[in-house]
Amino acid sequence: MCGIAGFVCGRGVDGAWEPWLQSMTAALEHRGPDGRGHATGTSGDWRVALGSTRLAILDRSAAASQPMHDPATGCVLVYNGEIYNFVHLREKLAADGVTFTSTGDTEVLLRAYVHWGADFAARLRGMFACAIYDPRRRQLVLARDQLGIKPLYLARTIDGRLAFASEIRALLTLPWIRRALDPVGLMGYLAYGSLQDPYTLVSGVRALPAGRTLTVDLGGDELPDGRVERYWRMSRPAAHEGMTDAPGLVQRVLTDSVRHHLVSDVPIGVFLSGGIDSSSVAALVAENAPAGVHALTVSFEEAGFDESEVARDVAAHYGMKFTEVRITGADFLRDVPAWLTAQDMPSADGANSWIVSRACHDAGLTVALSGLGGDELFAGYYTFQATARARQLLRAAAWLPAAVRGRAAAAVRVLGGRRTPTAKFADLLSTDGSLVSTYLIGRRMLWPTAIAPLVHPSVAALASPAALHPETLEDLRALSSDDDPTASVSVFEMSTYLLNTLLRDSDQMGMAHSVEIRVPFVDVDVVEQVSMLPGAVRTRGTGPKPLLCGAMGPRLKPAWTQRPKMTFSLPFDEWLRGPLRGEVGRGLARLAGFPFRADGVRRLWEAFLHGRGVNAPRILTLYSLSSWMERHRVDGGP
Repeated sequence: MCGIAGFVCGRGVDGAWEPWLQSMTAALEHRGPDGRGHATGTSGDWRVALGSTRLAILDRSAAASQPMHDPATGCVLVYNGEIYNFVHLREKLAADGVTFTSTGDTEVLLRAYVHWGADFAARLRGMFACAIYDPRRRQLVLARDQLGIKPLYLARTIDGRLAFASEIRALLTLPWIRRALDPVGLMGYLAYGSLQDPYTLVSGVRALPAGRTLTVDLGGDELPDGRVERYWRMSRPAAHEGMTDAPGLVQRVLTDSVRHHLVSDVPIGVFLSGGIDSSSVAALVAENAPAGVHALTVSFEEAGFDESEVARDVAAHYGMKFTEVRITGADFLRDVPAWLTAQDMPSADGANSWIVSRACHDAGLTVALSGLGGDELFAGYYTFQATARARQLLRAAAWLPAAVRGRAAAAVRVLGGRRTPTAKFADLLSTDGSLVSTYLIGRRMLWPTAIAPLVHPSVAALASPAALHPETLEDLRALSSDDDPTASVSVFEMSTYLLNTLLRDSDQMGMAHSVEIRVPFVDVDVVEQVSMLPGAVRTRGTGPKPLLCGAMGPRLKPAWTQRPKMTFSLPFDEWLRGPLRGEVGRGLARLAGFPFRADGVRRLWEAFLHGRGVNAPRILTLYSLSSWMERHRVDGGP
């Protein structure tokens, strides 16, 4: 695991490139405290600079340091992540006569590119973001993993420069990156409480979408935008509903994934929430890892949020060392500045991951496995049921003319005020009735009519019903099936909420403590196999996640699985009205200049404090944004 950064600029800046690159890698030191490296090359009129910070996990020797050079071709690699099938790829390359000087996955990735060219990314199984400078072809090649587990951000300037980095904070160290708020990114952020790929909050900065490569030719007088090529995409279910061996299939692919995710030259921990997903990971880790695995959990004073007893029982059952981090509102108040600093991009989520990652670091661990992704694959969220019910409602109202539904929606908005359920109901009445629109309305945190009082009208006008990139919306529509809403919502969840909220927060919260969080459920082989299964197969049975529970069999006690689902989240509603009230109020007050409307922000805060239909995530979204803008000195524009 590492942080990577670099840029392409004209050769006329020969005296400046090194301090620029040093500032970028210094901003990424938390991602890789075990070493830092820089490399540069020239191609025609262009200088290419690559930098890396290293968190040594596989082959901790100097032979695996980055940037890594291929002496035969001059190709240079910087890379962030883990390639779990590197042993298999190494064997295939060796059979073709390729030789190696190290034992880790970094050299395998470099040799894979040199040997297979542009097809290398599709052969990788893992989480990765990489940059390869190829002087033979005069190209810079960037790639991001299939499911977007690892981030990679790009910045272009009007004078033709290109920069990239694992985190936006590294890009903002460059003097030629403008610190201006991106209004389209802001609208997506306010809509969902997180940034929606490829948009960011910085004008001119975008994420390389998951499952893509970007190739930039360096042979001309001008630097082109480059070719973005998609090497992987989600697929619709292909198996028959009568399939009887689905539990066996899930058991095989998940066991195989956990085995691959256990490859490490350092000790490994497990994040335990007490839920079915993390308990399943713990069970398979116990079967396939050496003794001495360390399990960690977060607990709270508030009983309705505390699952520590179940987590403790799981750890004891599998003979794992157990650490429980107990958190109160007063404790978290002291941690708020550090939590906010950890956010490379603002988020209303991720505090729990920040806390458990810190405990992991304090325990001397740099790798931990998480149950992230199980809810999306096995229909664990209320979103699945809510979308189905909303669809039934829309079918019942389909006979009404669109004009009548529009007037009814307007009346509901007036009568319901700020309350989320009534606002969502109003939006449903106004929607086109598609499964995609129904899902997105359910997932939205703020709808356009709720955003309008918070921002300047010129910015509010950019708020669209979907608040997603057109290509993302096109993908969701292509994968949607009215005949299988459960499987469709599963794909929607992985393409939006998992990608843009959970994986991003997991990466930035873990890396803030130099901890690599691995996610066996979000493995390309697991996703491809489980996504083939119709929703009816995944939900057949009783209790939560029946297919996953059936696959795990006797490994999971009924006491762990046959109980209501609890979200692994912090009790922010109580804390924001208590120990965090003063700090958050001051943060919201800073949202006073363009594009924000101070009176609208103030009214939202007061409505929350008085229990008038505003929930904690909305407040945290604005508070986190305010802190991020102040910390990075990003102005609102226009």
